[in-house]
Amino acid sequence: MHDQQGHAHWRRTLAVLCLLCGALAFQETGVLPVLPTIQRQLAGAGTVSSALLESGFLMVAAVAAPLIGKLGDDRGKQRMLLVTLAVYFVGALGAALAPDFLVLVIFRSLQGVGGALFSLSFAIMRDEASERLSVAIGWLVGAFGLGACLGLGLSGLITEALSWRWIFFAETLLIVAGAGLVAWLVPARPGSHRVRIDYVGLALLAGSLIVLIGALTVMLMLGWPVFALFLVAIALFLAWLRHERRVEQPLLDTRVLAKPRVLLANIGSGLAGYVGFAIYFLVPRFVQTPLHLPAEVAAQVHYGFGAEALAVGLYLLPVGVGVLCAGPSGGVIGRRIGGKWPFAGGLLLMALGSALLACFHHRQVPFAIWLFLIGAGFGFSVGAAGVFITQSVKAGETAIATAFNSVTRLVSGGIGAEVAASILKSQGIGNSSTPHELAFVVAFGIGALLALVGCGVALLVPPGKD
Repeated sequence: MHDQQGHAHWRRTLAVLCLLCGALAFQETGVLPVLPTIQRQLAGAGTVSSALLESGFLMVAAVAAPLIGKLGDDRGKQRMLLVTLAVYFVGALGAALAPDFLVLVIFRSLQGVGGALFSLSFAIMRDEASERLSVAIGWLVGAFGLGACLGLGLSGLITEALSWRWIFFAETLLIVAGAGLVAWLVPARPGSHRVRIDYVGLALLAGSLIVLIGALTVMLMLGWPVFALFLVAIALFLAWLRHERRVEQPLLDTRVLAKPRVLLANIGSGLAGYVGFAIYFLVPRFVQTPLHLPAEVAAQVHYGFGAEALAVGLYLLPVGVGVLCAGPSGGVIGRRIGGKWPFAGGLLLMALGSALLACFHHRQVPFAIWLFLIGAGFGFSVGAAGVFITQSVKAGETAIATAFNSVTRLVSGGIGAEVAASILKSQGIGNSSTPHELAFVVAFGIGALLALVGCGVALLVPPGKD
């Protein structure tokens, strides 16, 4: 039983963490609709640098999330949360002031430390509200959905009225305010103070993830010869598992990863991440077609809404609204009947929404409804998986375990985006880069199939405390 003082103040702690999760989501989704504008305005926006804008973020997150999560468990979660915010602030400010695209990539990559924010928030709420953990995590997921809504809905307006740089400037203001509230309101509880951090284990884990992300980044440019990199990533991951079993003070007790609730939560989260990131990649390309196409190509295109770049965020807005609605309600449902059913139901909603997108995508209103279903399913599944992870590990391993779950979702999402890109690239109309409608049908259909598999995985979750 946690101390009564922490229990009494869990609501204000939750409010501060919701602000931070919302701010992170605002930044992450706000960049997506205006990326074409950024590429036009900044020098050096070539194919490689554009690919690195997101893959660099993921690479830093792959290193930072496990490291900061472990340091949070060992040295204090509030302290490491403040460190994370400080580094994220530098990344946001540097991105706002970037003179060219390469500098933007560097500072955007630095923001990958934000990948630790979500896992630290889950771990803090385990300390402060263990009896209401599913509800607290639901609100954190909902706050992320609200931030995503604001980012998607306002980024185009901000860019048109001021500049895309103000998306990053606004983030710096939110981070400063959030850091002040963390220092003031979030309890500074001591960590477990282990003797040392398993940096060898960290290097093996981060190395496997970085090689995997790098392989995904260059796959479209170099093709499947990069298959050897995938083998290297697998070898490093297996070496990490072996090392963790032998070292006296492991980065993470890998026996925990084999627990059914943890293993199935990570698999389900990975499949949800695949579908979610694939949707974020596919929808902007779908809704902007056939805008600005040559007449001979446009005559062969029978899909899309011809949306301007700055309006893309409005088409993605239903996804954020879905996450916002599902987060808090999923937490309440999970507390009453167990997290297994929101987990399975969320993945089923993602499967249904993706299947409907594949079959019925020619009218805007149904298109938005299908995206809402996907967003709601994502919110349900992420919240439930977070509860499974936090309740299945020792108190001193909460942040690192949830960080592993977050990285699993991010990396799977990167795979989803790259697979979707490969499908579109392989199905061009004639000699153009404009994909056939069938390419979108296949990509949406694969997402539906994988989400359905995820639903089956979720149904295997054994009963336990939620």
